[in-house]
Amino acid sequence: MTPSIRIIVLTLIPLVLTACGSSGGSSSSPESVVNQDKVALESPAHGATLLNKDFALAWSPSKSKGESQWGVTVYTDVEGTNQAVMTLTTRARSYRPLQLADNTTYTWTVEALDENGETVAKSDTWSFHTFPTRMLPFEGALDLHSYPNEFTAFDGAVYFSAYSPEHGRELWRKQGDTPAEQVADIHDGDGDSAPGELTVCGDCLYFSADDGTNGRALWVMRPDQPPRMAGPEAPVPDGDDDEADEGDEAVPGRDPAGLTAVGEVLYFSANGTVDGDITLWVQGDDVNAAVEVARDGGEGALQHPEIGVAYNGQLYVSAFAPDAGRELWRVEGESAGLLDVNTGEASGTPKGLTVYSGRLFFRATRAGQGSELWVVDGDTGPALFMEIAPGESSSAPGGFTVSDDLLFFAAFTREHGRELWRCDGTPEGTWRVKDILTDPGLGSQVAHLTGAGGVLYFTAKTADEGFELWKSDGTEAGTVLVRDILPGTSGSAIDEMVPFRDGVMFSADGGEAGTELWYSGGDANTTFRLKDIRLGEKGSYPHGLKAYDDTLWLRADDGIRGIELWQSDGTDEGTGLTDNINPYVDPDVDRAVRVGGYVVMVATSGEYGRELFTFNTNGGVEVLADIFPGYEGSHPEDLFVHGDRLFFSAEDKENGRSLWVSRGTLDATGLLKASDGEPVSCPRLFTVCHDTVYFLAVADNVWQLWETSGSITGTKAVTDENNQIVVVGPHVEGLDPDPGLALAAGGDRVYFRVGSDLWTRKIDGEIAQITGVQNPSDFFPVGGSLLFAAETPDESGPASLRLLPAGSNQADAPLECANRILTTPKDFHRTGDMIYFSAVPEGDTVRRLFRFTVSGSTSIVSFPTDAQGRGLSDPEALCGEGGVLWLSADSQGTRGVWQIAAGSLTAKSLLSVANGQVAGIPAYLRTVGDALYFLSDHPVNGDRCLYKAHGGAVSPVLDFNDRPLLKAKNPFVLSGFLFLTAMNPDVTSVEVFQGFWVTSP
Repeated sequence: MTPSIRIIVLTLIPLVLTACGSSGGSSSSPESVVNQDKVALESPAHGATLLNKDFALAWSPSKSKGESQWGVTVYTDVEGTNQAVMTLTTRARSYRPLQLADNTTYTWTVEALDENGETVAKSDTWSFHTFPTRMLPFEGALDLHSYPNEFTAFDGAVYFSAYSPEHGRELWRKQGDTPAEQVADIHDGDGDSAPGELTVCGDCLYFSADDGTNGRALWVMRPDQPPRMAGPEAPVPDGDDDEADEGDEAVPGRDPAGLTAVGEVLYFSANGTVDGDITLWVQGDDVNAAVEVARDGGEGALQHPEIGVAYNGQLYVSAFAPDAGRELWRVEGESAGLLDVNTGEASGTPKGLTVYSGRLFFRATRAGQGSELWVVDGDTGPALFMEIAPGESSSAPGGFTVSDDLLFFAAFTREHGRELWRCDGTPEGTWRVKDILTDPGLGSQVAHLTGAGGVLYFTAKTADEGFELWKSDGTEAGTVLVRDILPGTSGSAIDEMVPFRDGVMFSADGGEAGTELWYSGGDANTTFRLKDIRLGEKGSYPHGLKAYDDTLWLRADDGIRGIELWQSDGTDEGTGLTDNINPYVDPDVDRAVRVGGYVVMVATSGEYGRELFTFNTNGGVEVLADIFPGYEGSHPEDLFVHGDRLFFSAEDKENGRSLWVSRGTLDATGLLKASDGEPVSCPRLFTVCHDTVYFLAVADNVWQLWETSGSITGTKAVTDENNQIVVVGPHVEGLDPDPGLALAAGGDRVYFRVGSDLWTRKIDGEIAQITGVQNPSDFFPVGGSLLFAAETPDESGPASLRLLPAGSNQADAPLECANRILTTPKDFHRTGDMIYFSAVPEGDTVRRLFRFTVSGSTSIVSFPTDAQGRGLSDPEALCGEGGVLWLSADSQGTRGVWQIAAGSLTAKSLLSVANGQVAGIPAYLRTVGDALYFLSDHPVNGDRCLYKAHGGAVSPVLDFNDRPLLKAKNPFVLSGFLFLTAMNPDVTSVEVFQGFWVTSP
């Protein structure tokens, strides 16, 4: 980049970058001012630097030496001699020198001068170094989540499942105040073993997991031992591959779920031995293989079991059998006996199995009685305990919860709806506690029943308060509203209520703070939001609440570090993030454009979701417009700049995906409606012809050709000579993108596809069909002509390369190279006067690289080769400028990066034109001036990193501390700079996280 261009970039992209170099101070003072006060330097250790190396100097006066102005000197080492690059006298207390060079160390001093220009105090000598590779501050960049869940206490620690980018979702544990640690990488690499169903049984921790080889299986862990598959070592499912394929048949005993411990015996559901049914299995110990449970007498397995419950040392479970329907079963060891509620093949459908007062209570259905309250007492069979709703109607009791020697549940009656009931173990002591909402249709819809400290807590709905927190002692008078957390009728959306000490913890929406963590001790004064974890109205949405030893475990999102592991001791001060397991932030910027004097990009933040962002005056990235407030954002797409306007599509709450326009500022960003005052739906494929922007949009369930000048009056559907709107094809709801859409412009014509035909529209409004082609695609304008792919009518075979000459309505015959038609052309790239693309020669099966040029009125298609005359196959990532082409391609079975110089047809390998080494397979090639950037594996740790080939050398790009940019992705070029997302230690902390980076040659 020339200096003049750098000045333009400064004007158009004022990106201030923090922490661009190191600084250090000298302890010595000049002799002329020995023992005098020094000028204090306000500039931080890492100053502010613009992309064009604009460094901010700042200072404060000495204590009192009568200074009236300051002398500033900046100098650098030139061939071993300190040479001043700037000297000035100023009354200001800051200065910003311009046009400092890359990779250069500068030093500076400030002298306090009196009115005669004499030095009365002097600063230490400070140094700073400019670097071409820097990380940009990104306001609200989205810290990725670890989503910890399934908290389970075992062997003095709490085990859980969590995600990290290096290892995927794996098993973790936290013990005391030590940092959380990953227990094992069960699925090697970054694949997910996704541990689930964590269940303690005896002195073992069982769970399901997928190691990537054996499919989802039952795993076990003993204290001080690593996790392993339960039972004997299992074979690979199909016996052929190292990895289990999706098409493999179900392996008996795999895909365990519903793990239930009965003493030291574990029961679970898994793939059955016959017909792929899900059946009940038993794991007697962790060494021997699990066994499929059989009915008494060996009459078959229990199919589709639901989660059971331990009672009297046996498992009671609801399961299906062909001759009995879904019924209750009593299981001991490997044998199950039927406890039939509804005789015959009809199902009793038992649910809510709960042990209370030495008996097993549940709900079940019998013909003529509906779904009612049943009981099993010891070894007896099931018996109807109470018919709450007489006749065939059902009370459907559920939510069984034991509290203070009473069994509470919710039940429905026609007279009162669904309300709170209680039972003391006798039918006479079973009644509705209170008619909270006198609505016979619904009732108060009691839910979230939780016993704590001898009190039942639950949620119920009233006409005035909505769903709120209630409590009960089993009496009508003692059943009261605890607190109206969110005044009004909407309710506070209480969820995940768990006992904690003498009260309950839960999540609730308190209004201005959103959904946060709450505690209740049983009355309004002791019911409060425990902590505002995420400041603002969005809330942290606590989930996974589990209490162990007076500590509450949960996951929450503070809006900065994502959904991570939190703990609480029941106080505000004792509630905090314990471990940021996945500290990586990922702004996910994949493209930016310059509109007017502003840079606009699409990115994701924790505060705004996916929205338009821009650079602020301090060099950081901040939201430009929060089009769709909330976590998701508006997801802007199809960014297209023409003149001083950016056209794009975005989704808002009122209009769905519509046409928007921006001039780069919040005030100049808004919905662009059509001339009839209605939003323009689903705009895409923007192009420009003679200062008019054309695009496709949806109206009346069809895709139409539209045009806009950037104003409401100039935004409308294009019409033909009969004043009929130009329809290009049907719009299928839910299919995005619709197939068969194509639009481009070149010369004085707009090219578009209508059905299977190619049409054009001249700037004067004339519309014409192009003959001789069908199903056109991959439009690439060349001056007033058009290169594209299309099939030949009435002929079979793939699409071929075609040229529509300027001004013609008849496409040329398929283009050839060496007398072979080129089929399925794509990936066109222009560099200088040459257009490169890939295509498959007729009769071949390999995609190869070709070049299109025009000499006078003649079109020439050429075949580039390597130095041995071999063609380059499977070309990708074509880039370059000034006639030079870079690409990734195969030659003789080896994939690498190749360069074709301007005017040449011979490709040279990267390592023949640049010294160095490259690991892995390069991809995502981008050029900035004469430098090539690409992503490939780091030679040491194997992570994807950024490489640069420039000045005859190729190597990984390093930051200011000589660290490579790891886990790099989404590189793009704008105004002579390469931007990307990469992982590296923050310049201001030791934490490693994903950040938004910029570099230049």
